[in-house]
Amino acid sequence: CYGITALFLGPIQRFFISEAVFNGYLVYLPHGVSVLATMLFGWKAFLPLLVGHFGGRYFFPSEHLVETMALPVILTAACSFFAFEVFRRCGKDCYANEARDTHWRAVFAVGVLAALIGALGQSLLLPAPGSVGDITSQYAFVAAGNIWGLFVFLFVLMFLFRWARLYGSRGSKEQS
Repeated sequence: CYGITALFLGPIQRFFISEAVFNGYLVYLPHGVSVLATMLFGWKAFLPLLVGHFGGRYFFPSEHLVETMALPVILTAACSFFAFEVFRRCGKDCYANEARDTHWRAVFAVGVLAALIGALGQSLLLPAPGSVGDITSQYAFVAAGNIWGLFVFLFVLMFLFRWARLYGSRGSKEQS
């Protein structure tokens, strides 16, 4: 998802929006990976996500991925876990469980909270130049990019799983 975001979505975005207006991604797909991995594996997803975030920034360097310090990367890897834990402590366990189905709306709500936690944390950890309004709008764009990335990620997965169910069931009928 880092590669798709940095190599495909980034150039399309730069064609329409100047970097002087917004220095980030309006569709940041790695956030969707973080939310889904945390939903499936809980706290155990943290280390692989941390490695993935560092690796993504190393293999797909971009002027938009300004988090080169370790603390913001750790926060990015942990914000989904924090959001799932907030929901769990409020009585809504959204982690994947064989005993019950987790609805996509609940996962999306957790992802929105994770995006807000991540944007807030990055606003505190990464000093941004400019006025308070510039800083606020920059991090609002970062949160929105994470939310849109989660939406696109879940939307694509929905169609892939639907396609797999549709064509997977046809393939098994033809074989019988």
